[in-house]
Amino acid sequence: LYAELILLLVEREIHGVFSKADDPRLRRLRQMFHDLWEEVDGDLARDWSVAEMAARLHLSPSHFHRLARRVTGLTPARLVSRLRMRRAESLLCSADYTVAQVAEMVGFRDPLAFSTAFKRHAGLSPRAFRKENA
Repeated sequence: LYAELILLLVEREIHGVFSKADDPRLRRLRQMFHDLWEEVDGDLARDWSVAEMAARLHLSPSHFHRLARRVTGLTPARLVSRLRMRRAESLLCSADYTVAQVAEMVGFRDPLAFSTAFKRHAGLSPRAFRKENA
């Protein structure tokens, strides 16, 4: 019963924070997430886990996951994936890296897994995307 009460109070507090757009706590939270995503974007080859990202913000993984969804509308894993695919698009369009090199640079150890994920993201294979956008 106490756990449910605490959860209810925490959710009410979070809702209160997110219902006021100019709330300084919301601005601070958004800045913390912005800084984290900048760090992730700067090292996309790294294996970013939810636990590691949460630890950087001094949050539990489950709380981080909930807040990420509230602040950004996406799960942490989806945000990392989106950053990886955007970087892959850029690398495929502007550099002469092989698909395997691009895959490694954006955190994929297996070029086939990268190609599958990229095709799901862009609707084209990496090679086709490169041809179309060269």
